[in-house]
Amino acid sequence: RSMLARSTLFKFVAPGFEVAASRALGLAANFVFSPTDIEALLIQLVTADTKDSWQTACEWVKSNNETWEVWVPDKTTCAVGKGLVDLQDNFVASRSEAVDCKMCSPERVSVKFENTLVCSPCASGSFQNAFGASECKPCETGTMAANPGSRECDKCSL
Repeated sequence: RSMLARSTLFKFVAPGFEVAASRALGLAANFVFSPTDIEALLIQLVTADTKDSWQTACEWVKSNNETWEVWVPDKTTCAVGKGLVDLQDNFVASRSEAVDCKMCSPERVSVKFENTLVCSPCASGSFQNAFGASECKPCETGTMAANPGSRECDKCSL
């Protein structure tokens, strides 16, 4: 054998990949294909009638669910800028209600909750006007956001 037992990939594709394709990144990070797995797959290919690599790979996937299913990240493991949503696409605060993740809308920011992220409204006195933000912005002097979940600060009346 001429290869290391395990090699770690350090750069997957491009900057921003973790936000644009967080589940793909999670799959790549969880991917473990041992030398034994590779050897078995190659033996399967050379002994197959068709010698079709795509067909061999497809057969391997169908018969090795227990190996590859652990590579696929849970849909409720949200990346920065996203938060948990329910079936109606409403933001929720717990995994038990959630089915997926969605980009946080303006007025909300992505914050850590347990081992995922949720989209939480900005507190009174702060705002957020961008999608996928992770911090609320404080209102400038002379302005205020009286209610939680503000997209902008209003000028104070005298």
